[in-house]
Amino acid sequence: MNNINRIEGYQKLPPIGPSSGGKDRNGPSVSNAGKNEDQVQISQAALFLSKIAQMPEIRAEKVEAVRQSLADGTYDIEGKLSVALEKFLDENLM
Repeated sequence: MNNINRIEGYQKLPPIGPSSGGKDRNGPSVSNAGKNEDQVQISQAALFLSKIAQMPEIRAEKVEAVRQSLADGTYDIEGKLSVALEKFLDENLM
């Protein structure tokens, strides 16, 4: 059976948890005396995904009409994709 004492440097690891002497895992001293609040940092990607989740439902009848136009070769695609993408990004990233 393996002996944990063979793991090099395991004794140098700082303790984790409330008994860690007021230090977090990154090393600097942390004081929560008098503070009863948590903090959350939300990434830009999470904000973007949140905005996407709040978008209205897909209108199936419009999607089907565009699909049919594409299949028929009657849908004018020139410039529409870049305009739609710009509009989407302007509305959801600003």
